[in-house]
Amino acid sequence: MDTTPASEGSRYWLAGGSVPVPHLTIAGMRFAAEHSRLIDLHLFFSEAKLEKLSGTSIAETPAAIQLLAEMAEHDGLLAEVILCRTVDNYLCYVTELLALIYKARPETLRTSEQERLDFILQYESMDELRTAIAEKRVERLSYLGLRDLANHLQATMAFDLFPNAKDQDRASLLIEYRNLIVHTRGIVSTTSARKAKELRSMVGTRINIHPKSVRETRQFLENAVIDTDVRAAEKFALPVAKIPTPPEDL
Repeated sequence: MDTTPASEGSRYWLAGGSVPVPHLTIAGMRFAAEHSRLIDLHLFFSEAKLEKLSGTSIAETPAAIQLLAEMAEHDGLLAEVILCRTVDNYLCYVTELLALIYKARPETLRTSEQERLDFILQYESMDELRTAIAEKRVERLSYLGLRDLANHLQATMAFDLFPNAKDQDRASLLIEYRNLIVHTRGIVSTTSARKAKELRSMVGTRINIHPKSVRETRQFLENAVIDTDVRAAEKFALPVAKIPTPPEDL
C-alpha cells in the first residue's frame, strides 16, 4: 500500500498538516465525528499494549519478546478493522455530500434521465418530488465505483472529487482493499486486480495491511474529505460551520 505522506504544508491541520480549515458542511462534521471515534479506538489498543508491556521488566527480555509477538498477531486484524471503517466513513461522507448538493441546488438534478409517470404521481408537490428524485439519485450513485462517480460529478456538475489523479487513484486502491477484506477475507481476486494495477501480481494471495500504514491512511482520507468539502461548499453555496483557527504552537 502506498503510504507516502504528503508534506505537512499541503495538508489541512485537522489531518496532521498546517493549512487552516475555513469551514465544514454537516457532512464533513459527521465524518470528523466518526473519524474521532476510530482514532480513539486505535489509541485505546495502543495504550492497552503499553500497559501490558509495562509489567514486563527489562530482565525478562525473552518474555517481553514473546509478549510482543503475541500482540503482533492481532495488529494486522486491528489494522484491517480501522482501514475498513475509515473507508466506510469516507463513502458515507460522499453520499451525504451529494444529498446536500441536491438539496441546496435542485437544478443539479436536471439531466437527460427520465422518471416513470407512476413514480412522479406519488407526490403532491414539486418539493416532495425533488426530494424523492434526489434520494433516488443519491442511492443510485452510491453504487458506482469511485472513478465512475468522480467522472459523473465532473460531467454533470463540473466538480472534481479529487484535486489530482494521484489522490483519486490512491483512494480507489484503498476502497479495493476494503472490498477485499469485506468480501474475500483479504484474498486478491481477479476482479480487484483488473480495477487496480497494484494488485495484478497479487491474485490469489492475501493483502497485508501494515499497522504503521493505518495512521497515514486515516490522515490521507481525512484530508481528502476536508479538501472536497471546502471546495464543494464554495462552489454550491452549501451551509457550513466555521472551524476555529488552530493555536500557533500546535
